[in-house]
Amino acid sequence: MSPHKFFAPITASAAVGILALSAAAHLEPLVTTTEKFRMESPRAFATDTPAGDFEKAFRAVMAKDIEGGFVNDPNDPGGATNMGVSLREVRRLDADKKLSKFLFDRFDVNDDGKIDERDVPSWGEDLARDFYLDWYWTVIRGSELPGPLAIVAFDSAVNEGTTKAAMHLQRCLGVATDGKVGPKTIAAAWAWRIKPGGLRPEEEVFMSRLERYASLRDQQLYFAGWARRSFKMLKVAQS
Repeated sequence: MSPHKFFAPITASAAVGILALSAAAHLEPLVTTTEKFRMESPRAFATDTPAGDFEKAFRAVMAKDIEGGFVNDPNDPGGATNMGVSLREVRRLDADKKLSKFLFDRFDVNDDGKIDERDVPSWGEDLARDFYLDWYWTVIRGSELPGPLAIVAFDSAVNEGTTKAAMHLQRCLGVATDGKVGPKTIAAAWAWRIKPGGLRPEEEVFMSRLERYASLRDQQLYFAGWARRSFKMLKVAQS
C-alpha cells in the first residue's frame, strides 16, 4: 500500500511514525529501481546522476493538484494564491525592495500602482515560471544539486520557503543548518552514499518535511494534502 493511503484516517504524528518505521518497505517498491539508485549497492551521486532540471521541476509543481490554479483559502496564511505564487510573498518581497520593477509591473496586472487581490487571478504560468526561477530555483541552487534532490528541495521551497527547504537538505546531508544552500551543502549532496537498506537522500528530505508538517499543530487541516503533495513530488524526483 502506498504511504499516502495512510494519511487521511490517522493523525499527523501517527503518519510520521508509520513512515519512519516502514519507509524503506513502503517507498522502495514505489520509486525508481534503476541502477543509479539501487539501495543494495552504496554509490556516490556524482558518477551517474544528472544535475537538477528546472523545467521538469516546474512542470511537476504546476500540476493542478499541486500549485496550478487560483485559490483564496481564508484559513491559509498565504492568502490569495495563483500558480503557487502567494500575494503575501509578493508583497513581502516588494516591501523588502527585492522585487524588480519588471516583475512588479507584471504582478500589477491592472496598472494601478499596487499589487492586491484584484491582480492575483490574472497571474499566468509564464509569470510564475520567471518568479519560481528567480526566487526559488536559483536560491536553492537547483541546477547545481543532484536531480532528485533538486526537485524535492524546489518543491519544499515553493511550499515552505527557501530557508526551510535549505534546512531540510542540510539536516539530511549532515551539514550546518544555516538555511542557505552553499558550496558545502552542494558538495555533501554529491558525495552522499546510499547505505544498504537505508533511505536515499531525497527520501530523507521527504521524511524531514513530513516531520515539520506534523509539528505545525495549528495547521493540521492541511497535513494530508501536504503529505500527498510531498510524496507525489518524491515520485517525480525519482522518475
